[in-house]
Amino acid sequence: DLMFEVELVGYGTRYDGEKESVGWNKSPTGLRMHDVKVGEGAEARPGARVTVHYVGRLAKGGKEFDNSRKNKRAFELTLGMGEVIAGWDEGLVGMKVGGVRKLFIPWALAY
Repeated sequence: DLMFEVELVGYGTRYDGEKESVGWNKSPTGLRMHDVKVGEGAEARPGARVTVHYVGRLAKGGKEFDNSRKNKRAFELTLGMGEVIAGWDEGLVGMKVGGVRKLFIPWALAY
């Protein structure tokens, strides 16, 4: 299983406040999501081109295996087009620019 912290980034003003949810939401596919910070910009929908920063970790032990900020390069994708693992295609939908969401992605939605 994989753990990602994903920040949806884009142009415009950034949300200054923070809203933290209690607990995690689990989808029917087994994906678990937790909004650390809810943005107030445009909302990510299937078919939209989005840009994200992320930190990828192994769920067991927390070992970091990728980090877009350390690599100094945000990642662009079109949601729902299979350009990324299924857990991202599902887990980024509904995020707003400026938001930060943690995703716990089971292997079936990973690689």
